[in-house]
Amino acid sequence: MHIGGVDFPWALIEAQRDDKLVIFVGAGASRSSPSDLPDFRLLARSIAADSGVTATDEQLNNPDVLLGDLEDQHAVNVHQRVADRIGPNSSQPNRLHTAIAALAAASPQIRIVTTNYDPHLSAALTALGNSFTEEVGPALPLGDDFSGIVYLHGRLGRPVKQLVVTDADFGQAYLRDAWATRFLERMFSRYTVLFIGYSHSDVVVSYLSRGLRANNARFVLTDEPDSLRWRRLRITPVAYPNPDGSHRAIAEAIEGWASWASMGLMEHRRQVSRLVATAPSQIPEDMSYLEAVIADKSTVGFFVEHARGPEWLSWAATQAEFQSLFKPITGDSDGTPRLASWFAENYVMEEGLSDQAWALASGAGGVLGPDLWNAIGLCWPLAAWARSVNSAASPTKATLWQPQ
Repeated sequence: MHIGGVDFPWALIEAQRDDKLVIFVGAGASRSSPSDLPDFRLLARSIAADSGVTATDEQLNNPDVLLGDLEDQHAVNVHQRVADRIGPNSSQPNRLHTAIAALAAASPQIRIVTTNYDPHLSAALTALGNSFTEEVGPALPLGDDFSGIVYLHGRLGRPVKQLVVTDADFGQAYLRDAWATRFLERMFSRYTVLFIGYSHSDVVVSYLSRGLRANNARFVLTDEPDSLRWRRLRITPVAYPNPDGSHRAIAEAIEGWASWASMGLMEHRRQVSRLVATAPSQIPEDMSYLEAVIADKSTVGFFVEHARGPEWLSWAATQAEFQSLFKPITGDSDGTPRLASWFAENYVMEEGLSDQAWALASGAGGVLGPDLWNAIGLCWPLAAWARSVNSAASPTKATLWQPQ
């Protein structure tokens, strides 16, 4: 589904609708104003500088190790320093936090997991009027049975020593006690996961990978879709445009998705009616929306109610749901009977459009699936239909409309 310049896979759209989506949020979500918080690398460099240590690039590639060294070798209270850096009163939820909160709230249940320490996602949800639970590591729920927000690496406002900051903290969370790993294993085993705010080089991704299983659907919003790291982790990249380095396309796309997901059926009906009142739009978002409409059993009826004319038949013919009408075995979509009736009543039976209907069926291989055969049989006596096709010029038409 094309929204705000981003092509969201239908598996993500379905997962959100079917209460199977977890939104997994990283430090990148808190970078833009008015949050203005550093990512893990910048956080470690800042704390090192304040401690009189000039960190090398090699050290900054492993910020958890750097922070551990500062604690062990320089007696720096890094947990308190992290809390001080992340918790200034000037830092507030930004546009992306609000968009993520809106998308989560549009789902049947709110499910957000974050490795961030700041409470901006909670604040954004509260501002939208949502009630939810908060779970904070290490006291985590079962990963395959939770709702609300999970602060995987701790949260400001709790004892600072519980923040997962140093390499020793990560080792305890993911290896020795492994409470984070256990949560992730069960979460990834049940839910589709969308990562937001992570880069392919993010050190946290290295630890998260310990909980990744190869047989689960995982996606990441990224402006680095060609990174081999995503492929090795079996995470599907979902690319967003970022020509100016602002990353604002993420918020725009999530806002659009949240708006679509929160629409009620009457709103969908009005939107479909508006879009099909004229010829198919040249706007990608409009057509992507209609693709989602006919793929969804709860909204396909709005399309067949309003769409008329040869241009809309030509457009429908390009959609997988409609193409399944010409296959011997009907697929899993509950919308195919409604599309079959729409085609039979408004095109097969319509004198001025029946030639287009015949040409379309012929081009699809001349096979009628069971839904389409039933629809034609219901709206036109079978004998009359057979006589009409037998009178056509081509002798093969007499056998086209036979049940398969």
